[in-house]
Amino acid sequence: MIVRKAKPPLIGISIRRRAIGEHCRSSQELLPRLDGPQAASCTGSQGSDECRRACPPRLRSCKRYTPTCILAPCLIRYFVWIGASFEDLRDFPPEARRAAGYELRRIQRGLMPTDWKPLPNVGSGVNEIRIHTHVEHRVMYVAKFEEAVYVLHAFEKKSRQTRDTDLNLARERLKQAETLRREERRSR
Repeated sequence: MIVRKAKPPLIGISIRRRAIGEHCRSSQELLPRLDGPQAASCTGSQGSDECRRACPPRLRSCKRYTPTCILAPCLIRYFVWIGASFEDLRDFPPEARRAAGYELRRIQRGLMPTDWKPLPNVGSGVNEIRIHTHVEHRVMYVAKFEEAVYVLHAFEKKSRQTRDTDLNLARERLKQAETLRREERRSR
């Protein structure tokens, strides 16, 4: 079993310095206060109206910080690539790989992908990202666990119906993900 963990990106506050030595609150001071409803409700893109409404007034009034989307580190989850799913995804053509990366980034931030389908016949909580390019591509994942997003399988779909071999492989990798998760919980 090959497992590859990808660390989430560093999330913080985008800082624009106005003058050297100008006094303002630091990001370390602000981030702990943004846990809970303020951080969870901010799902907009950087600088969007939705993001500005979710950010607390004390942050908006500070001239040193740009109006950017602030996400608590607990909202960004790790990717755990089960088996050869990472290599399979890297074999996609550039356009499909870019679309898959965008959709996976949305999932990592707690949002739903733009085009997806649940797969209850594979397992509870398993979803499929549908990528439409000149050829159809699919990425199967589980995001129901709070600590990580488990990417089970990535493949090119050549017929209208998903092949049984792809579904069986996703089932096997889901079992591997669940055992891996149990082992990590025991080691803590």
